[in-house]
Amino acid sequence: MITIKFKVMIFMILVVIISLVIYSVPRDVDKTYSGYLYSLDGDFGKSITISVKGTIYPKLFSSNRFIGNLAVDNEVVKVNTSHQGEGFFQGLKSKLLKDNYTTFAFSSERGYTSTKGNITFSKDFNKVFGALDILNEKYNIKCQFAAPSDNVIEANSLGESIL
Repeated sequence: MITIKFKVMIFMILVVIISLVIYSVPRDVDKTYSGYLYSLDGDFGKSITISVKGTIYPKLFSSNRFIGNLAVDNEVVKVNTSHQGEGFFQGLKSKLLKDNYTTFAFSSERGYTSTKGNITFSKDFNKVFGALDILNEKYNIKCQFAAPSDNVIEANSLGESIL
């Protein structure tokens, strides 16, 4: 005869397994923001459109992974979170305590991968802040971008809150 304890235990195991399967399903991200691009010296600023499209790959005991494309002021770059060398405890701590995704823009040329900027997204992807080499070269200045923001004060405030 099957006891109530056994039935409850089987039910709990099924709930855990189903939860893990649902949690581990990759989620797509497709967002467009109104943002602001500005120079670090304050001589330049303009309103821009920023869009991100990619996939979040949830991890159970380490930081989630995000891979996608970012378009800032009509310049598109590949972005990817990097957790190389992240041990179990460091990954779990990062997963529990971090409120953002830090990603790196990169390009691959002739078998080499080089970093072309860094971008930080809030975990809900409602905020973005970063800098890209391609924008520095395009405008011949050191610049950053933030969204949602309409001016340099909002952009700096958002940058402070997300980092």
